[in-house]
Amino acid sequence: MKYNKLLHLLPFVALALICAGAMSARKPAADQSSSLKAEYIFLEAANARANENIDDYYMLLRHANRLAPDDPYIRASLAEVELAVPGTDSIGLERAYDAIAERFRLEPTNQRYAAVFSNLAQQARRIDDIVDIWRMQDSLRPDRSDPAFNLAASLTARFGLNGDTADLDKALAIYSRLEKGLGHTLPVSGRKINIFLALKDTASVLSEISMLEHDAPRDIDTKLFAATLYDHLGMPDSAMSRFERAAAIDPDNGSVYLTRASFFREQGDSVRYDTEVFRALESPTLDFAPKFQLLTDYVAKLYQDSAQWPRIDRMFVVMQEQNPGEAMLHELLASYKSVTGKTAEAAEQLSYSIDLDPSESRRWSDLVQLYFSMNDTARAGSTAERAMALFPENGYFPLAISSVMAMEGRDTAALAMIDTLDLRSYGNDLVSSAILSTKGDILWRLGKAEEASAAYREAILLNPENYMAMNNFAYFNACEGTELGAAQLYASIATTAEPDNITYLDTYAWVYFKKKDYAKAKDIIDKAFKAAEDDGSGKVAIEPSAEIYDHAGDIYFMNGEPKEAVKFWEKALELDPDNELIQRKVKHKTYFYE
Repeated sequence: MKYNKLLHLLPFVALALICAGAMSARKPAADQSSSLKAEYIFLEAANARANENIDDYYMLLRHANRLAPDDPYIRASLAEVELAVPGTDSIGLERAYDAIAERFRLEPTNQRYAAVFSNLAQQARRIDDIVDIWRMQDSLRPDRSDPAFNLAASLTARFGLNGDTADLDKALAIYSRLEKGLGHTLPVSGRKINIFLALKDTASVLSEISMLEHDAPRDIDTKLFAATLYDHLGMPDSAMSRFERAAAIDPDNGSVYLTRASFFREQGDSVRYDTEVFRALESPTLDFAPKFQLLTDYVAKLYQDSAQWPRIDRMFVVMQEQNPGEAMLHELLASYKSVTGKTAEAAEQLSYSIDLDPSESRRWSDLVQLYFSMNDTARAGSTAERAMALFPENGYFPLAISSVMAMEGRDTAALAMIDTLDLRSYGNDLVSSAILSTKGDILWRLGKAEEASAAYREAILLNPENYMAMNNFAYFNACEGTELGAAQLYASIATTAEPDNITYLDTYAWVYFKKKDYAKAKDIIDKAFKAAEDDGSGKVAIEPSAEIYDHAGDIYFMNGEPKEAVKFWEKALELDPDNELIQRKVKHKTYFYE
């Protein structure tokens, strides 16, 4: 037999249940010569369990089982413990299952035995046993509704596995029996209706809805359930009438507006959908969680349309008035502000979110990135320092701090910060690769070329998609005229992955320039400028850097086009007017070797 992989991992929390009743209602062993010893040891096991000494409990149970191997109660108690021990093989699992099943069948009235066996049968996906357990419980306890509900549910589940409609007929009979005592209520009628839907019996569905509404004419949940069903059956007018009745019964009930908003969205009625969303958000009776989910769905659907931004802004205002102090709400507003280009407002909202709940490291890292995008390195660094104190295991924050140090020209301090990190402790190759890539950048600036190349190589080995590390390795080595073969390979991979990245294309062109393949260099640098244009119109969408224009001038000069080269150098000088080498190129209209 095949068992669920989790079968042998029953939590030890369950041992409290296992052992609390393990010593009760058991029968003496058949072998009288061993029964007294087994009985005594079994009681000692109970004492060990009471003192929370699980190891001794297990050992004593095993000893008792050896003395009285035919005692079904000792055998079942031992089986319960063995199921909680990892590593039990399939034969052991089968034996344990049989022992627990036997104990239940000997005493089906024992509710703990029934609960343990039912739980085990569910984990083992033994649907026939589950049905038998609840059938027996239902027959023994006809005065209770829970065994009947469980039996009907297990029969319905078995229909889902084998498609035998006889199981659905039996389940319907049970629910009808329950209705005689409970009346037409959602817990019963809802399950009956699900069965009728599975049988495609629309007439019975409509009949059941009618009886349910008749018995609960002013119940909001019943009205909403009926409305949803009518909508499912393609009867929107009937659905709408139930929504209207529900709203008339309780005009402040947020669930009415929430459900009706979903209805209007499916109908494609955006105007009434918006109205219902606002009503749901304003409702004082609706919990924050469904409101938040509604707002999240709304924002995700409409944020790309700038014409909808005023509506979304108003919704956030309403939500904040109704639910002040919710960190998740400020975080969602920050995400919305960020994707709509309002970075400063996004950072402000994310700061509020962190003040309310500083326990989410993701919020801290998002805020640091926002500050970087705003070129506010001071706040990026201070935020990362606060976060690192809270999340010392997170590699992003020391990396951010070292980046700030490097931006401020404190390369030695930045390198020292990185060298304090134990990359193995992160257990994340992507994080380690990013750290090593940054380390390579710093080492290059410090003039430690060989160490930098080694850092880049290790970064790429950890993350073969770290194209920035590939680009930087290629560029710095091209500048030095070293490892040009590896530089060409890495630059080729990076530009293939991101063919419109003008920085990567510039690096690739520069590698070929250093290899004196000027024609190939010109072809690639032209692609860089084309990638910078907007829709091929010639209008520059991404302004190339002074360095790229300077490289283009050098490349064009070596290709015998000095006039075009001077134009590129002049553009480079506009962007970097203090660069003496570019000044000389423009003045003398010729290339100078550095």
